[in-house]
Amino acid sequence: MNYSELASYCNQVSSSRVLIFDGHQQVTHVGKFGNIDPTVEDDWVAIDTNEAPIASWNNEKCDIAAVLTYNIITLEVGATINP
Repeated sequence: MNYSELASYCNQVSSSRVLIFDGHQQVTHVGKFGNIDPTVEDDWVAIDTNEAPIASWNNEKCDIAAVLTYNIITLEVGATINP
């Protein structure tokens, strides 16, 4: 691979071609509670995904993302007399 081929590859690489992101697109939902019913749609929350750049050509090098982060926000639920 020469310099121009590397620059072109870097600008076109997608998450499906980076091994650490393999399978990431298959994760679409997480359970709302610890004991969810897989057949009840309301027990699940869709994952909000944004397609962040996977690679960028910067200062004559190809910067490829090496971390996949899921931010899961939780809170306590229940009645005040029976949390």
